[in-house]
Amino acid sequence: MVAGLQLADHRHTIKIKLTSSTAKEVYPERQTQKQPQKTIPIIVPENPPTEPFIKSKYSSFQLIPHTNVKNDKVSQFSEVIADTYQELFQRLKGKEFSDPDRIFFETEIKKDSFRTYVATNSELNETIKQHVRMVWKEVTMSNNPKEEYMELVPASLGYEFKLKHPFFLSLKTDRRMQEVPLPELLEVSRTMLEGEKVFIQFGFQAAENDWFKDGEEQKETYEKKPPKRWKKKELSKSTEFKLGEAGFDFCLRVIVSSNDERRKKRISRGIILALKQLNQDNELQEKQIKPSAMKRFIEDMKQRRIKVPFLFGKRQILSSAEIAHFVKLPQRSLQNEYPIIEMIAGKEIKIPETLKMSGIQLGSATFRGKAQQIFMPTHNFDELCLPRIAIGGMGSGKTKGFGANWIVQSVNNNFGALAIDPAKGEIGNEVEASLPADKVIRIKLGASLIALDWCEVKYSSRAKNRLANTVLGFFNTATDEAGAQTGRYIRAAVMGMKTGKLSEIMRILEDDNYRTELLKEMDGKLNHLHKATLEDLNKMSEGKKAQILAPIYNRLDTILGDEYLAECMESNVSIDMVDLMSQRKAIIIDVPKAELGPEAVDLIVNLLSTKIDLAMTLRNEQNQFPFFVVFDEPHQFLRSAKTWKSAVVESRKWRVGYVWMFHSWEQIPKDLAEIIKAAGPHYHLYPSSKKTFNDLKEEIAPFAIEEALSLKRFHAINIIRTGGEVIKPFIAKMAAPPSFKIN
Repeated sequence: MVAGLQLADHRHTIKIKLTSSTAKEVYPERQTQKQPQKTIPIIVPENPPTEPFIKSKYSSFQLIPHTNVKNDKVSQFSEVIADTYQELFQRLKGKEFSDPDRIFFETEIKKDSFRTYVATNSELNETIKQHVRMVWKEVTMSNNPKEEYMELVPASLGYEFKLKHPFFLSLKTDRRMQEVPLPELLEVSRTMLEGEKVFIQFGFQAAENDWFKDGEEQKETYEKKPPKRWKKKELSKSTEFKLGEAGFDFCLRVIVSSNDERRKKRISRGIILALKQLNQDNELQEKQIKPSAMKRFIEDMKQRRIKVPFLFGKRQILSSAEIAHFVKLPQRSLQNEYPIIEMIAGKEIKIPETLKMSGIQLGSATFRGKAQQIFMPTHNFDELCLPRIAIGGMGSGKTKGFGANWIVQSVNNNFGALAIDPAKGEIGNEVEASLPADKVIRIKLGASLIALDWCEVKYSSRAKNRLANTVLGFFNTATDEAGAQTGRYIRAAVMGMKTGKLSEIMRILEDDNYRTELLKEMDGKLNHLHKATLEDLNKMSEGKKAQILAPIYNRLDTILGDEYLAECMESNVSIDMVDLMSQRKAIIIDVPKAELGPEAVDLIVNLLSTKIDLAMTLRNEQNQFPFFVVFDEPHQFLRSAKTWKSAVVESRKWRVGYVWMFHSWEQIPKDLAEIIKAAGPHYHLYPSSKKTFNDLKEEIAPFAIEEALSLKRFHAINIIRTGGEVIKPFIAKMAAPPSFKIN
């Protein structure tokens, strides 16, 4: 038999093993017909000290569940300290005693929040954290050194719960109850007002390995002579198995705070009823703490004391299976129903070290409670210059956040970038506010004229073939037989032109005298076919010539019918894309739709797109550093789609990276979207439409479409290709607009 003496700190008990004869003398009412026990040496300090005791420091951390957290392993939660019981003398360190290994599962409920914490002896902190990761894989742990949640008011109502019947009888242990009693506890929050609070503290520590012996003795006693209050009933399997499990002394305390006495009692009733759902053969019995004892009660909670009573028969012992129902986290169904639950919407993915070193900053990702800065590596230009897609709804942060940041970060990494912005100039404003003036070139169309030309051809005599394809792309001629025939004459005109201006192409096709002069200079094998084509124009009837030129006139109707574009047709102020793309600067070209109109914007950007496509092949080798071309809202200039289809598959080898930012896939032609996907782009997926995520459901795995749809503002699923592989998709809070960092 075991007897004990509780020490002055009300936390420690000296337990003494008694021989049968001694036990009979001291506790005759506890003896049964069992065989006399063997004599066991009694080990008791001669002068057991009462002071000073080590006040073990406790560390706490918050458990923040993810949407897919499961409580299917909570029965294992207590096992980490199951074999840590020590007699008092074993915990003697010099002249002081240490606390037993303890774990506290603490819950704070307010009107607008539901938080869960774990506290344990400081030296056990890391061990318990590792164990938590095993029990709940999908959980984030956040250290909580200040423990603000432990601010408790003496004027509160306090309750201490104990087992109503001997501890060999069990509470519910049904593993199918994955959430009980959480729904009822959460329901109480619906009736709470601002300033009201519920704090539930459940703590446990390991009991002796042979605790079950006294449980068996209790069972025999109750079977032979049950108390009058005991109702004969069939015992559950939970009770049958309890004595075969590890045992733990426990405490269960509740504090309810409110300025209204009636509301305190009403909230308390709700909490008590919720906890009593765990009653089975045994029951939880609450005892309200007297006002005069509240200060001591709160001190016990803060010091995290677990009192072990003097007599073993009055011990409060639970098994691992019973403890499981006191240590649960809200699963997805409750998270959806009760928005007050602090949780992480989405899976946390371990970020590879390659994304945490340096490069172009993307944002920050959280893993196991720790925020980590995320970068796009820049050492592999082939991977860096793959196409890049940023998709997100209005106000999601893709323009001022991702777009402007990408440009600023590119320049800071000694690269270059060009953005075409049809909106309000937000990208340009952010860039100008974040980079030195000598690192920014800003061109505002509408306020100034530009030449409608392909001046880039001057950099290489061999560039005319590509220019011919570029011009054909501009005119989109290959749609019918007449258009295809027109394309042959456009190609011939390009091969004969001197300036690269659009107006010169028209002059070659319309002006017989100018064309005749050019024909004299078109010698050589390469020009033989094109010279013959232009000579045909000299022999053509006016009717036939009109048929050939009709598609071109139709295309030019937009230009000639627009005052600004008509003036640009005569301008000699060229935008030299080869020169611009050879500079490690940020180039912003504003094409404001409000000033120019949608048709002019579409046509001008088409011209600029063809110039970019031409220029990327003409940069000197020493200037072929990574250069990014950023298109915001590309659905406003889809005439460029034909140029993009070819550029997306070959721009990488010229160290040019295309970046498209739009709202959803529906805004992009299907054939262009398929070509982009096939090129293996990088994705930055902000909150967007269900169709967008459904189209990319394979790419975003392991995230489900429902998880993608619940992305927070300014967050994105990132799919990065680096190190020769696709990094597992992860959610990051994307970097704020660059001007925010300055301010």
